[in-house]
Amino acid sequence: MNIEILEKHGIPGQVIKRWKSSGMKFLLPIQAESVNGYGILDGKSVVINGPGTSGKTFCGEMAAIRNAVLGRKSVFLVPLKAIAEEKYRLFKNRYSPLGIRVAMATRDHIDCNISRGEYDILISVYEKFNSLTATDITLLRNTGCFVLDEFQMISNGERGLVLELLIAKIRAFNPGSQLVVLMGEGSFPRDVSEWLKIPCIEENRRPVDLRLGILHRGTFHFRGFNDLREGEEFWLERRESDYEGPFNDQAVAAMEALIGKGEQVIVFCSSKNGCVKLAGHLAENLNLRGAAECLKNIDEIPPSIQNELLGQCLHGGAAFHHAELDSDQRALVEDGFRSGEIRALVSTTTLAWGVNLPAKNVFIDMMKYGGRKSSNGSPMLLPISVTDFQQAAGRAGRLGSEDDFGRAVMTASTPYEHEILWERYIYSQNDRLETRFENSDFIDLVSRLAACGAAGSANQMIAIVSGLYCFRNAENSDDVRFLVFSAIEYLEKEGILVVEKSGYFRVTSFGETAGSSGLSMATCVRIASAIGEGEIIEPLEALFFSFELKEWAEQAGFYSRANISQDNLLDRLSYLTNDIMERSEYFQSYLRRIKSRPVAAMFTACLFALEWINGTPTRDLEALFRRGSGGLRRDANTLSWIIGGIEKIVRCLKSDWPEDKIEEMSALLSRLKYGVDKPMIPLAKKLNIDREFIRRLYDFGIKTENDLYQVDYQAFRGILPGSVIAKIAEKAGRLSSENPSSEKMSISDYILFTGETKRCLKEVIIADRSIFLQPKLYSYLQKLWWGYKSGKQWVNKNSLEPGFNQARYIFKLRRSLREYEGVLEIVSDGAGSYRLILPESKDLADIVADDEQIGENSR
Repeated sequence: MNIEILEKHGIPGQVIKRWKSSGMKFLLPIQAESVNGYGILDGKSVVINGPGTSGKTFCGEMAAIRNAVLGRKSVFLVPLKAIAEEKYRLFKNRYSPLGIRVAMATRDHIDCNISRGEYDILISVYEKFNSLTATDITLLRNTGCFVLDEFQMISNGERGLVLELLIAKIRAFNPGSQLVVLMGEGSFPRDVSEWLKIPCIEENRRPVDLRLGILHRGTFHFRGFNDLREGEEFWLERRESDYEGPFNDQAVAAMEALIGKGEQVIVFCSSKNGCVKLAGHLAENLNLRGAAECLKNIDEIPPSIQNELLGQCLHGGAAFHHAELDSDQRALVEDGFRSGEIRALVSTTTLAWGVNLPAKNVFIDMMKYGGRKSSNGSPMLLPISVTDFQQAAGRAGRLGSEDDFGRAVMTASTPYEHEILWERYIYSQNDRLETRFENSDFIDLVSRLAACGAAGSANQMIAIVSGLYCFRNAENSDDVRFLVFSAIEYLEKEGILVVEKSGYFRVTSFGETAGSSGLSMATCVRIASAIGEGEIIEPLEALFFSFELKEWAEQAGFYSRANISQDNLLDRLSYLTNDIMERSEYFQSYLRRIKSRPVAAMFTACLFALEWINGTPTRDLEALFRRGSGGLRRDANTLSWIIGGIEKIVRCLKSDWPEDKIEEMSALLSRLKYGVDKPMIPLAKKLNIDREFIRRLYDFGIKTENDLYQVDYQAFRGILPGSVIAKIAEKAGRLSSENPSSEKMSISDYILFTGETKRCLKEVIIADRSIFLQPKLYSYLQKLWWGYKSGKQWVNKNSLEPGFNQARYIFKLRRSLREYEGVLEIVSDGAGSYRLILPESKDLADIVADDEQIGENSR
């Protein structure tokens, strides 16, 4: 079916033109069927089930665009932040030029225009959307179409109740809206279709076939996905590799052979460290061309150890991808793989669920870290489920990347292992999962349905709960009644609900606050108890209290103090807490138990948080806490979420809490969000750039918004990437238009920092004379020049560079400048500060030319 026919179904020609420019010329069978047979462009609801290349996601995209054309809002819901970010970038690039407004909401990113309704398509993670509609259901009521991606997760334990809550709210407040339910492999779409009472489309064939199989002794034994025929490919003789990891020698040799033939490979690995190690091995041994565009763009990303590791892999045409990459790093890797620059990508399961990265070949580690814990509290390695295998395999042979087939490869070391894998994963049926939940999860569900107004009595709640997917086959309605009444009893006892004699209940202000926090009810009750009993008073006590909570354990995990001695840990904490630790009985109660492994982990996590909010460089934090830059930011965002919930509950329950403590709590929230010290918060809020760049600007002398109007942006070259400078200039221009009274300083052109390089040296033009300096000397001169122009004159050595040895570099800079006699001088005040002296303003009495004096400043 030619895509141009969609114009007859109300899709504008300009949209179709953009689709065609992306390579979409024809509709796939499932897409044509959804339009012609199921009325997806006429506002009809439908469940769509198909394998990875069937095109079901585009069905949801078509429905969202059709609603946007009709002036109705659409919400595209996905399970993971990585998928939300990828889809947001795609939709923004594709539709913003047409005037279709795209917004995104995840835990650590929410567009400000969402609350004003200034969007056409909202892309959100399920949990965040439930949080946005916790008590205010305006967003729900104003949505014409809900696209629910990876909906098979409804039968997946704790994630299932998140989807149950969403469907219950849609049924209660917007039953006439269009539902487009997308389900992949490993699901039972007819169960969902019958439950939702909407029709189902099933597609069992892939437009690009998939060979599912096992590599053993150099031979790949496979079965075709579409024709179910078995076959063999002889790849290589038995070979040995010097790689030691989760994949055996023959698997790594096979990867090398396939990549050597020009085919791309994705490798799914069980651990973050395994990803980095294998990506490094492949980069070092494959002799591939470096990913030039990625390497160029990586310089625009905030500096980190993880960036350096990624850069080393990119030089060899490989990369890694895991949950501790930050959003910039993820985008760079994903774009590089799509463009073909990156030939080998090693990933954890972050890529298996819905991120659109096609490859000819997928190798799958058949073990993963599961939810069960070992005796020391660490996750255990378990065999992956059939559903996990199908999700990972679905990345192979994606439409648009290869026109013949893809391969999903397991490896076996023995004939017995080959037989077990074949029976388990090739011939198996899908794992049929039913939603399982803890009692506390069910209490959360009931409280959230009450908080948004979906139910106002026990009978109404029973009616809603009885209609949940997990109770669709319940044989005994008394079980549902018991669960509902038990939950209501608990919520009344804890002050979340007030139950009237008539049987109707209302949510208390504490209940509304708890519901909007996104924290579990058990956590909110624990917070209320700690506040009421005076257990936590200081904001730093609230910070430490966060590490007790299940939300922290689930989202961030364990912080080992293996890298830090106990004495150093406590000394640093004492300094950063300004001795609050010594004065606080709450802290002291934990200090008495610091030899306990879990308590030591809490103090280590607390050190991370304090270093983060004090602006400690990301590289130092990565080295100390053994987490990637994205993992550090994720943990800071988790803390910000928890502290935000604590602050809300304090404001709700503790009217006599000192106002200065509440202000400190608000400041703590901002510092966690931006990762900077308190004086830098105003600048961070205005610019919204990475914490590393904020710190560089601040050290450079940009302290306030007004400084942004006065600065010559040429001076930033050498300390900031070009894209960041452009962003600051654009932001400052916008701020300036909002503050028309601000005037730009008249800047002398005596010194021009061109940034041009020659043999790793950078060019500066001083009084029309070209001088090439080492990068660090170039940076020092920039900062001294800004000090001169701003009128501050003296620049402290710590503003030039944190740490030591500044005097040594000042000496080198002075020596370099003296080769160009008379252009300018650098003088010292003898107390660790320096300034420039220009020839026309030279005061010889101020000049300390004695190098011995400079040496004294560094002591």
